[in-house]
Amino acid sequence: MNEKAIEELSSAPAQKRYDHFVNAEADNDRVWLLGDGEGFISYEHEGFTHYLVWPQEVFAQRFADVRQPDDTPVSMDAHRFMDNLKGMAGASIHFMVFAVEGADAVVVSAEQLLADLTDAMERVE
Repeated sequence: MNEKAIEELSSAPAQKRYDHFVNAEADNDRVWLLGDGEGFISYEHEGFTHYLVWPQEVFAQRFADVRQPDDTPVSMDAHRFMDNLKGMAGASIHFMVFAVEGADAVVVSAEQLLADLTDAMERVE
């Protein structure tokens, strides 16, 4: 991905970044999260645990560089990620999808993210 495309996606509205994530995962085999050597980074807010996810390493790294310099992008197989989402059904877990510094991100439940990813993958197959 070239620098212009990276900048355009980084400055896109939250819903467009979310749509890019969902559609990219239909073609990609990796989901990117941030790790700290002990597990994945999460935030607690209003009774929910929030995990951050990105479609490509470059976006996770850019977020880490600004917000969490000690954190490292960690990839997970997209199908394993989806299996994990199934196991999170009903839990107090949300996902901040394609977060960028200084902008809102779409926040969804594990169930909603799984449904959207499943729909996108079915359209590609």
